[in-house]
Amino acid sequence: MSVLLVHGTFARRAPWTRPESRFAAYVTQAFGACSIDTLLWSGDNSHSEREAAACLAQDWIEQNDAPYIYLIGHSHGGGVAAMGASRAARKDVHVITLSTPFLHFEPRYASFASTPDEFSTETDKVRLMILIETFLLLLAGYFVIPQDWLYDAFIVIVVVWQVYANTLFKERSRAILVKRIENIRKSTVSFAKHTEVTLDPSQLLVLRTTNDEASFLLALSAFSSWILQTLVRFIQTIFQLTRRLEKLVAEYFNPMFIVSVLMLVCLGFLKQSETYASLGNDVLEHFGNALSMLLFIAYAVKVRAMALVVEALSFILTAPLFMLVALPFGLETALRASVLRISAEAAPPGTWTITTLRAQNALLSHSEIYERQEIAAALASVHENLLQAIPGAD
Repeated sequence: MSVLLVHGTFARRAPWTRPESRFAAYVTQAFGACSIDTLLWSGDNSHSEREAAACLAQDWIEQNDAPYIYLIGHSHGGGVAAMGASRAARKDVHVITLSTPFLHFEPRYASFASTPDEFSTETDKVRLMILIETFLLLLAGYFVIPQDWLYDAFIVIVVVWQVYANTLFKERSRAILVKRIENIRKSTVSFAKHTEVTLDPSQLLVLRTTNDEASFLLALSAFSSWILQTLVRFIQTIFQLTRRLEKLVAEYFNPMFIVSVLMLVCLGFLKQSETYASLGNDVLEHFGNALSMLLFIAYAVKVRAMALVVEALSFILTAPLFMLVALPFGLETALRASVLRISAEAAPPGTWTITTLRAQNALLSHSEIYERQEIAAALASVHENLLQAIPGAD
């Protein structure tokens, strides 16, 4: 029999993985004479480091010819052990996890649609991109152009450019954007797939303790993520109502466009007139920019992009917060928190049996589990069940 011990995050060369440790004695007590090895990995809180460690565990399994193989991992080390065993060609491996947070991933759709099937069309995505560029141009022009009438003329030019860009470059922009979105989607799917645990329920024993302080931190992180997601969906719900304006705006947009441009031109001439200079200045100051912005917003609603713009802004504002709440999972994971809904659960996705031990230390139960005498009984029970399932085994 061979046993591989896998330490958790920030626990490189952990004392409990040493041959002379109390936990090693529990393993020997439960399994009898056995070979105990330690997986040497960095312990960094990084998805790529856990990936590399899982590959090391896989290699160890496939190079081992012992009749019985157990991988025992603590904290994130349990996830490493489960991933390594899932990928190994040998399928009679058993994994025991101690207070392991199993990461669950779901796509976080950047859309106001309630389901993925209602996800924004590629045309809307292109229009969103052009609209954001237009917004940035208007913002930059506001600080760069000193004269009001010149800025109003600039607004008209930018809006006309927006119309032109939507009609002329739509196909090319769509192709570029679709390619980028597809690359992000592939990267995200690959990232989540690498964490999958495909073991049979009989191959995995999940051991946990009550009052696990690490679980509390992860649960708080997940709750914060849920709060943020709820806030974003609330904003989404509000601005979904703007879509009801599409038909009305589409009907009156062209006349409004012409009238707005004519009014801006007239106001510009009024401002230059000696007789009506004061009136022109006042009207242009109070109504010129308002008309231009109304035109801009009307066009945004017409192309069904206003809600997308609001979502883009909410995405920019909330992405750092999503990253913050995902930091317990590692920086690489946190960087994907804006496109992945991440949570830590007691077991992998699916149906699993969880064995819970009552905590003796109310403050540090996460790290006390491998010091517990009950561990020996739990390990012995697993091995006994394995022997009973194999005809002729002793």
